[in-house]
Amino acid sequence: MAKLSIIMPTYNVGEYIGKAIESVFNQSYKDWELLIVDDGSTDNSIAECIEFAKKDNRIKILHKSNGGLSDARNFGLTHASGQYIHFFDPDDYLKGEFYSELLKKIESEKADIVISGYKVEYQYNTYDERKLITRNCIVDSNSKFTYSKSSSPLEFVCYAFNKIFLKDFLIKQKLEYEKGLSRIEDAEFMSRVIQHNPKIAYLEKGTYVYVQRGFETLNKGFDDYIISLALRRIYIDIKLINYFMDLPDDFKFSLEDRIKSGKMVACINRLFSSQYGKESIRRNYYLKEIKKLLKPTHFYPCRKGVKSVFDLLTYYGLKYNLFSLITFIQRCR
Repeated sequence: MAKLSIIMPTYNVGEYIGKAIESVFNQSYKDWELLIVDDGSTDNSIAECIEFAKKDNRIKILHKSNGGLSDARNFGLTHASGQYIHFFDPDDYLKGEFYSELLKKIESEKADIVISGYKVEYQYNTYDERKLITRNCIVDSNSKFTYSKSSSPLEFVCYAFNKIFLKDFLIKQKLEYEKGLSRIEDAEFMSRVIQHNPKIAYLEKGTYVYVQRGFETLNKGFDDYIISLALRRIYIDIKLINYFMDLPDDFKFSLEDRIKSGKMVACINRLFSSQYGKESIRRNYYLKEIKKLLKPTHFYPCRKGVKSVFDLLTYYGLKYNLFSLITFIQRCR
């Protein structure tokens, strides 16, 4: 029985999954099983996985009907035999000694979870146009994140890929992903994990590479679900901030405003990139709905959630119901 179970949900990622699997093979740590959960793929993803499985019996392919990422992770967890669990996204990859370093940390501190830094690879319009940055996970002597203008604890606690979990902790607390939830499933999961006061170990540097492909996020749709997710995510983020940081009230209020204004601007940008951005009646309806994301808010002068002049004008346009200003700004972008 392997010590580490790597759960890799798979749905139509044939272009990327080979690199992900190869990066697991390239780790010096070898006491693992790789559970590839086929979530109803219709491309060549599983055919490629089968070829890998023929070469190494540590790879197991599990099949299920399509139910989404959360459901696939839960399915993999029920089949995991390892003492520890890592949730691996199949379009990412590993560098360095990711598993040996995180397992050494979680075992030495007898922790329920280890959270590490990671790397982000931004791919733009072509595969060759990319940038790699490092995000280091830094906490103080009390294992709390400190306030920083350049980073937020949400960058480290709201993902699954930069963590290893003790399986017994997840099973004992009956923790699993919310089935059917998308886009915010990792943050929602962690908001329930912290209710059980887990012992958390931290590793400043990590070598998991999270790949963000900008050319795959264009032309996204927009509907009421997007707004409801943003509203839910706001309160999840505030809960996580309060757990992982010790801040005076004025800083907490400022961060809450930062979170709310950031989600608001993101929703508006997405609205105007959808078909509803061109329909004034529907557009104004959604703008009024988006404004609800700001309530209640303290309107502190800290507007760190808005990152450009366009976003700042959009923020105040929504605050004061200047929808024509928002439309003008979006057309100028």
